[in-house]
Amino acid sequence: MRERKRNQKKSPVGWGREIAIVPGIRHVDICSPVAAAGEKQCRRQRPDEARTDCILEAEIVNVTFEAFKGTKGIQEINDGILGCFDFLYNPNMNTLRDEVSGFLHKHGIRLNTDLGQHFLVEEDALESIVDAANLKPDDHVVEIGPGIGILTRELLKHATSVTAIEIDGKLIPLLNSFLKNSSVSSASSVSSESSLKIIHDNALHVPLPNAPYKIVANIPYHITSPLLRHVFLESPQIPSSLTLLIQKEVAETICDARSAGILTILVRLFGEPRYVCNVPAKAFLPPPAVDSAVLHVDCFPEPLAEPETIERIFRLTKLAFGQKRKMLRNTLGSLPNGLELLASEHIEPTRRPQTLTVQEWIALAKRQDVP
Repeated sequence: MRERKRNQKKSPVGWGREIAIVPGIRHVDICSPVAAAGEKQCRRQRPDEARTDCILEAEIVNVTFEAFKGTKGIQEINDGILGCFDFLYNPNMNTLRDEVSGFLHKHGIRLNTDLGQHFLVEEDALESIVDAANLKPDDHVVEIGPGIGILTRELLKHATSVTAIEIDGKLIPLLNSFLKNSSVSSASSVSSESSLKIIHDNALHVPLPNAPYKIVANIPYHITSPLLRHVFLESPQIPSSLTLLIQKEVAETICDARSAGILTILVRLFGEPRYVCNVPAKAFLPPPAVDSAVLHVDCFPEPLAEPETIERIFRLTKLAFGQKRKMLRNTLGSLPNGLELLASEHIEPTRRPQTLTVQEWIALAKRQDVP
């Protein structure tokens, strides 16, 4: 008994030591300081791990409270633990990563990576996206996959109208909560005239605006191709620009005019792509398996070809890129008068499809209908 009292007088504030001496508790691996001293100790001893480890042991805290029933000093210990948990999510945290981690842990959110949920938590990359988008106060911005609103918050600082399309319904109330509770969102840097419209749907099925707009988004890798087709081929009006955070390899392919893929041709029919910057996997929470890049596309007022010609272009590219390692004489040359078609545009039949320019594809499509 004397030993126990002597230990209690010392009150060693730390991780799992204070609560370990309370009757009924053998050891609790959690930040367990007494009263207000807990937060300071939490910051001092475990500045990096505190936020994660505390919340991961939430179930143990519940057990601890049960064991504390009738124990003298419960209120002090209780207040100390709750103080530590308040530290877990504080909108005034030093870094964006800290803020997002704390928010996710507080709400018990497990991200669905099958839906491409990798949240950008690198401030420099976020700034690069917004700078590349070159937003004006009167711009209407369409964001695809806002998640909890990390990019949304930045967009609302620069544009008065933002439409966010989110497929995951459980994230929508959290998006509102993140923006509402964020110290940044309530700051004067966010215009009081800014408006946010949230649409719960699959972005590939949502009609895009008829009025001028820009697309700015951190999109799931797996929807890059279908989204670009939806924007350029299925929408009544194409955006004035797109600024997308996508897989690095795909961004490089789109910007590589010397070795063009189908996506390269699609984008260059409607605009001029620009590779903005690399974004490493570690900039995300959780990190994806590959690196990303910011891609910006300034869209032309009108596409380089008429709709009928564009349709024929993609019939040709489907045939040619179906066997892209083969020479054109073995793919397009199989069409009726295919070799004559290539000769009419002075295209060597020994070339491969990735070497053709957008202008050459347009010329071929205008020369002959493709069955």
